[in-house]
Amino acid sequence: MVFLSGIQANQLRIYDNPMNNRAIDLFILVDETTSRLTPVQFGQIKITVKNIVTDLQPGSSTPYFGVYFYGSTSSVDTVVPFGSNSATTVSKNVDLKQYTATQLNPSSLSAALDSVNAACHTSCREKISRVTVIFTSSPDLAAEARIRQLEDNFGMTVIIVGIGSGITTSVLQKLASHPTDEYGLPF
Repeated sequence: MVFLSGIQANQLRIYDNPMNNRAIDLFILVDETTSRLTPVQFGQIKITVKNIVTDLQPGSSTPYFGVYFYGSTSSVDTVVPFGSNSATTVSKNVDLKQYTATQLNPSSLSAALDSVNAACHTSCREKISRVTVIFTSSPDLAAEARIRQLEDNFGMTVIIVGIGSGITTSVLQKLASHPTDEYGLPF
C-alpha cells in the first residue's frame, strides 16, 4: 500500500506542474527485475508512467518521450522509442508491455542508460530540458559513471525513484542528480 499511495497521481497536480506547456526531452527507465517486483507493482509503475506522460502533455506542450524497460530480458526493451510526442501513443505502448519473468543475464541499468545516451546523442533537441526518471527496486551503483556522463554531455537531470523496503536513500542519492535530496526518492 505504501507504493500505491506514494506513487499514485494526485488528480489536481496538473495545474501545479511547472513543466506544463513547456518542451522537455523525457526518458523513463523501468527496472522490471521480477525477483524484486510483483505483478501488482509492475502494473502500478505502468499506471505511473502513463500519468507522467499524460500530465506533461496537456495541450500545447511539446514533450518528447522515450520509455525503456530493463532487468528482465537480456536486452533493454524499447517500449517507446525516444522522439514520440504523443501521450496517447506512449500510454498505448506501455499498456501492451507484459510482466516478464527474469531470464539469465538480464540487462542492467547501465545498458538502459547507454540506450538513453545513444538516443539523446542523435535526437535530443537543442536548448530543451532533458530529464531521465528511473524507477528501480535495485539501484546499481555501477551506473553512477554513466549517469554523470549524461549530466556532463547533455545537461541531463536524473531522478531516481527507489521502490520497495530494501531501498536506502543514501544509494539513491549517490545516483541522482543534484540536489540529491530532491532527485533521489524512496517509496
